[in-house]
Amino acid sequence: MIPTTIIRILNKRSIWCISLVIFVFFLCNPYKLAFSYIMPPTQILELMLKNFLSLDTMEINQWVRVSEPGNEDEEELIEEEVWLKRPWFFSCEKVESSETASKASLMTRCGWCNVPKYQCIFLEHRLPEFVGFLARLGVETSMASLTHIGPKIAYLIGQKGKPNSYLIVSRDKFLPLVLHIGLISSKGPFTVRFEDYRRVAKGWYPSRIICEFDHGRKEEYVAQTIRANITIDPLVFRPSPEPGEPRGPQESGQIPVDDGLKGVIKTLKEKYQ
Repeated sequence: MIPTTIIRILNKRSIWCISLVIFVFFLCNPYKLAFSYIMPPTQILELMLKNFLSLDTMEINQWVRVSEPGNEDEEELIEEEVWLKRPWFFSCEKVESSETASKASLMTRCGWCNVPKYQCIFLEHRLPEFVGFLARLGVETSMASLTHIGPKIAYLIGQKGKPNSYLIVSRDKFLPLVLHIGLISSKGPFTVRFEDYRRVAKGWYPSRIICEFDHGRKEEYVAQTIRANITIDPLVFRPSPEPGEPRGPQESGQIPVDDGLKGVIKTLKEKYQ
């Protein structure tokens, strides 16, 4: 039989050891506890949008590198100009000197990825306006969680998965890192990655954007020059639907007429005829 005194000593030592382990854990891992709280999605998006305040327009000269699956050694390099205006007006043109661009690449003026539509993210937006944009892409804007981008932890808006759309935002500077477009797109799932951020006016812009499709096609956009808050001729944003993907009213530069306003106009016409 073990003496009662020895049992008491062992119990005291066990309790002391357990207490020491718990204390060391809390001492060495305070950051895990500090970041266990996940902000609401709207708060994350609000902090993200603050990075692009006062950016109304942009003119970007960029080089596009296009690679097809199985032909990585035969990449195409195309130069293009892009014009952006808040909220979601965009236009782009291939520079005529890009003689190496194939007819397949020139079939769509803004590329298969239609990346200027997503470059508009880096202009000034109000929160409801931006939430509406994400919702149209299929992002579940009421969901927020933590995820990993390499070794770093980031915020996830939406739910991961090939058929789902979601947005990943950095936890330190609240900059968009990844936008995944799910099955809502007729082109199938694809991912847009935003890298190499640099200062533009009082905002931020990713000088490198990579668009990858699940079937293997890859488009890489590298900004050469960026001019912000300049006056852009409204005619630049005239309607020009891409094959198979007509632009919406705002993207084509047209302002939609509300049905109620149409009714008022009709009444006035009948009254004064």
